[in-house]
Amino acid sequence: MEKERYLTYFSAKQPRRVTVIRQILEGHLTTSALFWGKAYGLLDLINTPKFETKIETAVSELQKEGALVAEEKGLVLTANGIARCKAFQDNHFYLTMPAFFAKLTWQKWSEMLRLLVQVSSELSYRNERYFVITNDLQVQQLFKAWLKKYGKQTLLTETFASLESFLATKDPLKAQIFCEQLTGHKMLGQTIPQLARKYHLELSDIFYIWHDLSSCYANYLLKEEFKSAELVLPFMQGQLLPQSSQTTYDLLRQGATLEQIAIKRRLKLNTVKEHLLNIALLTPSFPFENFLSAQVERDLRTFFKHLPVLDWNFQAVKKVYPQLSFVEFRLYQIMRLENERT
Repeated sequence: MEKERYLTYFSAKQPRRVTVIRQILEGHLTTSALFWGKAYGLLDLINTPKFETKIETAVSELQKEGALVAEEKGLVLTANGIARCKAFQDNHFYLTMPAFFAKLTWQKWSEMLRLLVQVSSELSYRNERYFVITNDLQVQQLFKAWLKKYGKQTLLTETFASLESFLATKDPLKAQIFCEQLTGHKMLGQTIPQLARKYHLELSDIFYIWHDLSSCYANYLLKEEFKSAELVLPFMQGQLLPQSSQTTYDLLRQGATLEQIAIKRRLKLNTVKEHLLNIALLTPSFPFENFLSAQVERDLRTFFKHLPVLDWNFQAVKKVYPQLSFVEFRLYQIMRLENERT
């Protein structure tokens, strides 16, 4: 069933390349992969759970089964693929907030959540003799500091109130399976295989239910401004930019030019230009106007008119506007893609 999940990353109308999808899933974030990932609307998949089945293996089988067909620019869903994709989405579980999940250091938060619930449960029974569920020292220290700051009563009140209100909005089956993976007073959380057998579900479904609801709960704590949201914050990444690109962005915001950054950081200018494109692809509300003149925008708008963004050709426009740089061309493409999605 795992290969069926890959169908959800393809389109019936837009040809998509397997290599790009694999790079996004594996976090191999080249500028090219990021651009095409944005074009496919798949950048939310960065840092999402990994599959055991390799995408090339799954896609090869799906092509043989008639669910995907190759075109010049990539693979598209067939009628068979569309039907199987819909059947999968209707009958299986997946992340409902992948963009938030991608910015969460999920394993750490998962440990914190289990500890939060366990300690709350044990305290409610006044049990002070138990082994904590996590060996992660960072998680333990952060939790102890929070508990010292807010106290046991806040822990009990917030944990039960937030979980009750959060789970009331979720599918009852998902909520039940989520809760049964938690450990409390005289109650061990059940494993994925145990729950899969109990509810006659795929292992991956149980896996995704836990990932989905635990990350959605973290978002809920932040959104509703619970004090326990402070336990989420240490595991939130501000953005998905690679560190080197982030350093370039910090310097750009301080007023440095691309050339100055290249000299200061002892990097090739083309490397800094790639950083700029990465920033534009991954940063919400990127200030395109700071890097694209009004004249460049007019020239490109005039040249391409109503031609689809992904059909634009840099060499063709370069012949008419020889002063145009590839960075300007790509930035304008990214801006147009962003505008089309909003």
